[in-house]
Parts: sequence; structure tokens; C-alpha cells
Amino acid sequence: MSTASKAAVLTESSKLAKPCDEEAYTNDLAKKFEGKATGINEQLTELGRTELKWKLAAALEEDTIKKAAKEALALSARQRAAMAASMARTAQTTLQKAARILRFRVAAALTAKALTGRRQEFLDSGQQQR
Repeated sequence: MSTASKAAVLTESSKLAKPCDEEAYTNDLAKKFEGKATGINEQLTELGRTELKWKLAAALEEDTIKKAAKEALALSARQRAAMAASMARTAQTTLQKAARILRFRVAAALTAKALTGRRQEFLDSGQQQR
């Protein structure tokens, strides 16, 4: 993470004064992580489609030299997809774990908010009875 990115995160996180602020910030961050994980899936799917497109083009090609070239492009696309999948698997798993942890943090912040609100109501009602 670059220094500018770290500074931006620190600036944003310093604004978290209440549980609802933390919940909103954490929820937004989890959505971004989930979106990135989904984007990885979409990119891998597109690489798989590229292979199928070249295979189809090769199957329809009558010229043997062009057919061989298109089959080579299909093989190259398959190899790129396999390599990208192996590299992306780790990143995707990390993003999904981070999003899950953030979702738990959101639940904790909402629970704290609910408990704090009820505690305050309880304290207020006790003072009114005196």
C-alpha cells in the first residue's frame, strides 16, 4: 500500500467517532472488497471465453494454416487463463476473508450501538423514577 493510500485510510478512519460511523465505513469497505473479488471472477470468465472464441474460429476455418494459428491462440488463451486463475485464487481468497471479517465487525458495531442505546434508555428511565 502506498504512503498516500495509507494516509487516506488513516484520514478516513480518524473520522470514526461513533459505532454508526464505524459500521458505515466498515460496510463500505467490505462492499469494495467483495466487488474486487467478483471482478476477479469476471476477468477469469472472460479469459475462458477468449479460448472458446478462438476454438470456434479454428473449427470454422477451412485454411489449415489459419486454423493452426487460431488453435495456437486458443491454447495460448487457455494457458493465460490457467496462470491467471492460479495467481488470482490467493488474492480472491484474501479479499473474501477480509470482507467476511469486516462483516463481522459491522455486526459487532451494530450490536454495540443497540446495547449502548438500550443501556442509555435504561439509565434514563432509572433517573426519571427517582
